[in-house]
Amino acid sequence: MKTFSGISDEIQKAAWEVVRRNEIVKAWEKIGAKVCVVGSLATGLLAKRRDIDLHAYTSLLDAKNGFSAMAEIAKGGNIKSCSFLDLSSTREECMEWHAVVRGPDDADWSIDIINIKTASPFDGYFEETARIIKKSLTAQLRETILQLKFSEPENENIPGISYCRAVIEDSVKTPEEMLDWHRNHPLAGIDMWRPEIKPAKG
Repeated sequence: MKTFSGISDEIQKAAWEVVRRNEIVKAWEKIGAKVCVVGSLATGLLAKRRDIDLHAYTSLLDAKNGFSAMAEIAKGGNIKSCSFLDLSSTREECMEWHAVVRGPDDADWSIDIINIKTASPFDGYFEETARIIKKSLTAQLRETILQLKFSEPENENIPGISYCRAVIEDSVKTPEEMLDWHRNHPLAGIDMWRPEIKPAKG
């Protein structure tokens, strides 16, 4: 019987194939962006939601360049829909592209590309968060988080960072505990949480 970690590993491979097949990184690098993987694909915690999160860093936020990159991706013929949000005048200082892409297995994948201005307060923050979370995961912690994510009710949409925080920080173990935790920790805006980095012994 496969573990949740084993199932997730297969989904991770499919996700990387979606990125490769659609030349997403190449398209954004063509306009001068530095592209970084964040979220569940970066932490190794992809579950039943087929979501790929990418940050594209540029010195300037230019919608024209972003649309050029998305047009390049669209040449592959796999984009089913695409939307754009201009948040350049907000605290987030970013532009967002959200696309639905047909995967090699005919499954729909959500691709969220956040174009962030280089040297903004968020530059590199979530990449480092993903690195810290991944480093904090034991095999058991990863299995627990994935079990909870795969058990999520269809009418819920709990952020991935909430699963990590609930399990790593508060030792949540069951779906019922997770739902209670989520109700008691409503997420308003961007969650800046990271696992505590324990100092090395010696």
